[in-house]
Amino acid sequence: MRFIYIIGLLFFGINLFAQQTHTFKYRLDYQLEGVNSEESSYFKGQHYIPGKFTEQSKSSIVFFPFLSMSTNNEFVFINGNSAITIQNKDLENNFEISQPQYYDYKDAVKVLYDKAVLKKTDREPLKIMGKTCNQYQLFIEENGEDEKDVDLVLCVDETSEIDNLSFLIQQKTNPVKGLILAVGPSNLDTNERIILKKITPINSTIHFDAEKELALYKATKDSLEQIYNSYDSDYNETVAVDSAYAAVDATTDYAYYDDYMAQPKFCDYVGIYDLKFEGENSSSVASSYLSNVCSPSYYMKKGDEEKYKKFALKEIKSIKKNYVKSGLMPKKDAEIFYEFLKKDILALKESTPIAPTPVETIISTESGTTIPPPVAYYEENEVYVWNYESSYKNLTPESSDYAIDNLDATSDYWKGIPAYCSKIDSIIPEFSDKELAKHAKNYAGQICDMYLGEFEGSSVWYKGTLDAIRNEQLYFQNNTEQLSNKDKKLLNEFLNNLD
Repeated sequence: MRFIYIIGLLFFGINLFAQQTHTFKYRLDYQLEGVNSEESSYFKGQHYIPGKFTEQSKSSIVFFPFLSMSTNNEFVFINGNSAITIQNKDLENNFEISQPQYYDYKDAVKVLYDKAVLKKTDREPLKIMGKTCNQYQLFIEENGEDEKDVDLVLCVDETSEIDNLSFLIQQKTNPVKGLILAVGPSNLDTNERIILKKITPINSTIHFDAEKELALYKATKDSLEQIYNSYDSDYNETVAVDSAYAAVDATTDYAYYDDYMAQPKFCDYVGIYDLKFEGENSSSVASSYLSNVCSPSYYMKKGDEEKYKKFALKEIKSIKKNYVKSGLMPKKDAEIFYEFLKKDILALKESTPIAPTPVETIISTESGTTIPPPVAYYEENEVYVWNYESSYKNLTPESSDYAIDNLDATSDYWKGIPAYCSKIDSIIPEFSDKELAKHAKNYAGQICDMYLGEFEGSSVWYKGTLDAIRNEQLYFQNNTEQLSNKDKKLLNEFLNNLD
């Protein structure tokens, strides 16, 4: 489909520049129309822009994976009429160009056109998100050829204070400015158009050294092109392919496979489709979320597992609250998904970066190509024990949750834990001190989780559970004397009969 090709290029959009830090003030969320609710999480994208378009601040980032067929970790950095495919390589928002590989060759740096012109059409204005926009046809000039229509229409609100059009299209003369409300083929009434759905003020900064990254990209690309041009027969081509791949990519293969941490198990989508969700959209929401939480881990160095854990555990906490509040998932589904992610994050073991093995040069007699020998893969068998951190004293009942909440009524797990766990609310005494009731319930629930953790597949976080139990024991110890005689008696009876 020509529209998909053109819009993919438009949103794939370098001049060398000294700026290395880029700050964005708005995120514009777009959605492809004509898709059902189950697919909507996939057919969407974002445009990140600074506050205003100026000569000193004219770069933006777009993320439209369904148009560009890029991975969930790839973004497009646009500057003028050119674009670079970049990747987030760590948790500090440092970005790098997606380097070409022999068996996955693609241009990460593209010039979209030489000049572009927007011409207002006689079509009726559209109304989107309560805003009115005029329709403009896009024409481009490239490779010295005459101006041509690329069958692409943009509906622009020229009255908007937000101008993302200037970031996307470098116009020849009399530039049109404004907010793009819709993009699509000439007939904007079709389901192929992309429309604006949401505008979110942000304050996000990335670090991208274009000059350094472009130099590295060019060196790698030149090496690959030299290899492609060296073929002189079918036989030598086969030899050259194997030899060149080892010669050019042996170091990058080593770095990719051996120098980077393993991702959490769920990043392979293992087990996600076995979760028993009740919500209509829960599966698609969960599947889409995996790519976001996995993305930073893709380039984390060995030894950074604890760093990723800290990031990921903080990130997934929002699921239980925000996903329910926003209606993305029912409460039970959100808790199931949270526990599913947490257990694999906690299972990550810290690894030790390995030093590269000295490379002994080998000459291929058939092609004359110098190549290194294969690099042996590193196998890690050590058990990692992380340092204990005392954090239980700052816990509150409100910050706790229970693994037992994820059990179905017919689950076999119930028979392995105290009977009261299936009816925990009914066993809490009628304390006059309502705060005491919260602590009593949390203590009982955490004990249930501790027993549940004995069984395989229960996904109980032992340290968190132990910390919560210790916190409640400390609360009872420090507050009993302040209780009324009635509450003291009820608490003693509660603790003695908790089984």
